[in-house]
Amino acid sequence: MIQYIQSKLERLSGRDVIPKAVSLFLAITLWAYVSNSKMGELKFKIPVSYEHLPANMMVSFISHKTITATVQGKNEYLKNIHFKNIKATVDLKNPEIGKTRKYLVHMVKKGFPENIKVSFNRKMVDITVEMIIYKKIRVIPKIFGNVKKDFFVGKITVEPEFILAEGPQSMIDGMQSVFTSDISIAAAEDNIIKDVDLNVKDYKGVSFSEPNVRVTIPIIKYGNLYRLEVPIVFKNTAGGFTYQLSEPAVKVYVKSTDKRRLMVDDIEAFVDFSKVNMKNLFKNKKSAVRKFPVKILFKSKDITADVISTAPENVQVSILKK
Repeated sequence: MIQYIQSKLERLSGRDVIPKAVSLFLAITLWAYVSNSKMGELKFKIPVSYEHLPANMMVSFISHKTITATVQGKNEYLKNIHFKNIKATVDLKNPEIGKTRKYLVHMVKKGFPENIKVSFNRKMVDITVEMIIYKKIRVIPKIFGNVKKDFFVGKITVEPEFILAEGPQSMIDGMQSVFTSDISIAAAEDNIIKDVDLNVKDYKGVSFSEPNVRVTIPIIKYGNLYRLEVPIVFKNTAGGFTYQLSEPAVKVYVKSTDKRRLMVDDIEAFVDFSKVNMKNLFKNKKSAVRKFPVKILFKSKDITADVISTAPENVQVSILKK
């Protein structure tokens, strides 16, 4: 077409201006008409969206997050077409829970001329719908490295120790804990207190009530503390049962500011049964085995000392109905 216009101009050279202008205008109009009359094609990547999905459910898998939309029509009409004019939706009003199945993709068009043709490269996608559940899980700090010589690591604490995990049932059911990001204690000789992110890269589709936790790692010099082996006793037990410990005593590491050295008789180590529902524990059975935390108390309020750590922190108790 450009060559055609040039040839027109060459033929009109030396003639009057008005005929030249008219001829040029006609040539351009003809070129624009021919161009706009040509058929064209556009391709868009369209995200697949969901409709009517119940609030207590979620999509845990989809085979294709986007599909290709092909738009065909005259070039003059295609100029105003945008990917936002097309939607690909899946109706999940009555999904099949926990199974992967094929769902029809519906096309929604907005602002399209009637003579524009739109088609998707696929009509179905595979989707898995699951129930959303919540679970309380423990946060475990991930420690690496070794402290400086003549020092050791005390009882590590995490705040909060437990958080809520929310996500698809297939993943949440198997979760008991989540690790923090790596924390180095290499050559440490002072207490470490820091906010640490959770390591959640392997838990896609799961959200957590806390993005990070505060981890406190006591770094203690051996010369400032001593160890006592304290017998474990039971408190608030129910009648009609016998109780047996997996560990008869607990090692208690104590840092004292008293002038005198603490003795075993100054400390009480016990397992508390006050919050145990024995009726539920022994439903349709005569024996039970359960882990309990070991609690430590100083017998006198006048004792000024700190319990640095205990080993073990939890003991297993076998309970038998008489």
